[in-house]
Amino acid sequence: MITLGKSVCVVELDGSRLCAVSAVLSKEAVEVRRWLSAVRPETVSLEQPEALGEWVAGELARAGISRGPTVLAVSRGDVVLKRLSFPGAGVSEAELGGMVRLQMGRQLTMPIEAVTIDYAPLADGPDGSRHVLAGAMPADRVAFGRQLISSAGLRLGRIGLRCSGVAALLGPMSQTRAGTVVGVAVGWGSTELVVVEDGQMVFARAVDAPRPTSRAEVESFAERVAVEIKRTWMSYRAGKPGASPDAAVVLGSGDLVRRVGERCGELLGTGWQVLGLPGTIRVPPEMPDSERSAAAPLLGLLLETVLGRETLDFASPRRAPDRAAQMRVRVLGGAAACMAVVMGGFMMSKVRIDAVEARIEDLETQRKELASEYEAFLVEHAKLGHIQQWQSAGADWLGHINVITGQVPQGGVALAEDLSGRLSAPVAFVPRGAKPGSSSGRYPDGEWTSSPAAVFDFRGRSMGRGIATQMRGRFLSGEVYTVETVGPDVTERFSLQLKTARTKLDAEPGGASPPRRSAPGASKPKESPKPEAPTAPAGEGSASTEKEVQP
Repeated sequence: MITLGKSVCVVELDGSRLCAVSAVLSKEAVEVRRWLSAVRPETVSLEQPEALGEWVAGELARAGISRGPTVLAVSRGDVVLKRLSFPGAGVSEAELGGMVRLQMGRQLTMPIEAVTIDYAPLADGPDGSRHVLAGAMPADRVAFGRQLISSAGLRLGRIGLRCSGVAALLGPMSQTRAGTVVGVAVGWGSTELVVVEDGQMVFARAVDAPRPTSRAEVESFAERVAVEIKRTWMSYRAGKPGASPDAAVVLGSGDLVRRVGERCGELLGTGWQVLGLPGTIRVPPEMPDSERSAAAPLLGLLLETVLGRETLDFASPRRAPDRAAQMRVRVLGGAAACMAVVMGGFMMSKVRIDAVEARIEDLETQRKELASEYEAFLVEHAKLGHIQQWQSAGADWLGHINVITGQVPQGGVALAEDLSGRLSAPVAFVPRGAKPGSSSGRYPDGEWTSSPAAVFDFRGRSMGRGIATQMRGRFLSGEVYTVETVGPDVTERFSLQLKTARTKLDAEPGGASPPRRSAPGASKPKESPKPEAPTAPAGEGSASTEKEVQP
């Protein structure tokens, strides 16, 4: 829990960069005391929170940042955000929390038990409807953050979103304008894009666009951010048609943010503005512009506490409805129902029967919806399995070329002119326990299999028919290829088609490695782009795909 009057630390890991700010919060301002920006060594893995936390602790100690309540800032890309609306009449806060959880569970692709859900109320609609901004963060990411902060010797006070900090800085500006403000916050490893309306964040995206390290990259970076902010605005307006935003605002100062603002304003066809830190955030004068720009979203998270804004916190999400209170209400309702049964008899029994039947109908409808969603999931799962099996197919093209060209007689009696190859990789789903050729079994209980085969067209010139015949015999004696003569039988030319199921040539039968030498006239093949994989059905199925190389 973050409280006023104490020193608070905000920590962020943005790609390979650690950014941290230490500040003291009061009722009037956020006063920055120390800041830190450090590049993560390659020896410290992002997948090991203990080692990462030890490195963070060392960097904080070197920067003189004291340990205390800590806010862990995470990117918008780590969280699923949804703006939800509910009828407002007669909905309590406990019921609202349950409705948010139920609605988010229907829109997520992972089990509801595997995520941490929190929500922040938004302004109610003109018709009294309730609006909330709900977020779902994978539980393993929350656990990772807790372990990271614990290993760094810090006390976790909150897990917040960088985009929420951006919205806190843009909120006062959006309230003074008639339209919507689109904000940009350029970070060390990524860039946050936020849509703020009437002082509240209504849409946000994060893109992997790291801050440029040289002036030569500024123009291309500004162009990319402008394209992404255009996509952000189109995505937001897809479900809410309207005019262009009132302004494009870039947080920070300096030539980089000004160029980004100019390009965003041009592409959106609206005004643009560079927004520095407000007067309520006090930073040391020696803090560089680049550090201020990168730390702006972190300072915005602290400003939320000063302003008392409703915001998301995945370390302490809003509590679930009080189950004990619900149970007490049910017990009292049951007692009242028993009294009504005693007094009313038949009429109350009829009412309860109707209620049970209605509940059964609701459950049946829910069961059908879940069954339909499960079938759709199996279809997507089958497509993914088919594509992954198809992509795993491949051939040792260089090895085959060395083997094939190695059979050309030396001394100029034969010359290879053209060698091309292609790969056929049929993919099929085999149910577990099914007999060959049988279609019994149920998806996904089984596995995807493929039977790749390579075909090579080999043409060239020879000094005589006997030389071509001798070369054909060499291929056959190697027991790797089947050989077929293609085209007219001409004395001074040969044209062979070689087929093999051995797409990998790690070793010859018996442990001998195939020859790895190039022959005159043969050139290395280039692998053509893979064709799109055909869609596989939800159950058993197969498809054939070819890959081709040309010399």
